[in-house]
Amino acid sequence: MSYFTEVLADNPLAYWRLGETTGTVAADASGYGRNATYQNGPALAEAGALGSDPDPAVRLDGSNDRLDLSGVPALGTSFSIELWLKWDAGADSYQTLIGQAGGAFSLFLRSDGRLDLFYSGTDHHFTPALQAGAWQYVVVAVSAGTATCYVNGIAIGTAAGVPSGFQPDRMGDNTAGDSFKGWLDEVALYPAALSQARIAAHYSAAYRGLLNLTIRLRGLLKDADAAGYRWTDEELRRHLRRAIDELSQVWPDERTTSLTATPGSRDLPLAALDQLIDVEAVEYPAGLYPASYVPFQSRGGTLSLLIDQAPAATESVTVHWCGRHQVELKTSTLPLGAEEVVLTGAAAYAAEAWSSYATNRANIGGSQAVDDYRELGRIWLLRFQDDLRRHGRAARVRTASLYTPIHSGPRETAQWP
Repeated sequence: MSYFTEVLADNPLAYWRLGETTGTVAADASGYGRNATYQNGPALAEAGALGSDPDPAVRLDGSNDRLDLSGVPALGTSFSIELWLKWDAGADSYQTLIGQAGGAFSLFLRSDGRLDLFYSGTDHHFTPALQAGAWQYVVVAVSAGTATCYVNGIAIGTAAGVPSGFQPDRMGDNTAGDSFKGWLDEVALYPAALSQARIAAHYSAAYRGLLNLTIRLRGLLKDADAAGYRWTDEELRRHLRRAIDELSQVWPDERTTSLTATPGSRDLPLAALDQLIDVEAVEYPAGLYPASYVPFQSRGGTLSLLIDQAPAATESVTVHWCGRHQVELKTSTLPLGAEEVVLTGAAAYAAEAWSSYATNRANIGGSQAVDDYRELGRIWLLRFQDDLRRHGRAARVRTASLYTPIHSGPRETAQWP
């Protein structure tokens, strides 16, 4: 699920994406029509917080920029505030994120980077401080009068005795001039406390990487109950990495790198091509139009140009190559269409591993659960293998037709299974 759909799944009573490019209306995406109004000309269409969604953000100047809210009902002793922020150092001691105009009940950011939930005339600080200049995901979940503050999905502190009656009508500033300097994005209010599992799901959906894929894989495996996970996060990520490795062999990350030839040598080291799977084509001399593709060999970490005369001077050689997809916690080079293929493969490996493990254990979900996972693993594996064959055929067509050397002679290209 996308970040947007994860938020809507928890029924926010207001959700301001702050992605407008013009105008003064900040639309409420919750469906309740609680639109906000930009005041004093904040900068719109700034780069947003989400790595998985290009929706923009808004930047507030720390002087008088703000948003006026309307129609937000008074909340009880259970509710949640959710937002993304990136703050600039050197602003007011108290900076309003969201709260009431007079500041009596508000979520502030202090000038030292600490979050501060102010209510009943008292500051309630949360540590550690937030890093300036980087996007941070903040949730304050209040359950029966006890607030838990989360930053980037991790609980950092609690505050007790939160009263009912929170009814925010401002973002970014209040009548006391407590102005926020920085960027805000994806602000939502909920009429109940978000659970830690739901907060993790929202945070994971904000990125295209292992965080996101792990949550989606749990959904596919129907393993979303944190109290009784069959697989740890690291186990699921191991299966994801295995599926990514296999997919990369037939649907690789296509890249282009400029290497420098040594005068008098036809050989170039390939150490700079990180996660290299194969070289597809080589342009030499580089920069010609149409491109001049030459025959080559790629063996043992060395690229050899099969040309009559070695470069006489330091010259550029353009190498078109394919590598393993780089998938980290919050980043990914996988095409969107490849993610479903990876999830299918990882689900197959996870199901097979669990059924094999459970077969040798007593009373783990019952024999029917073991049989169900074994059968699901078999079905998913067949589907995954079919997807790999299909994309492998497409890769062979691409490699054979895309690069046609001007010079005749042998060349090595990616040989897809």
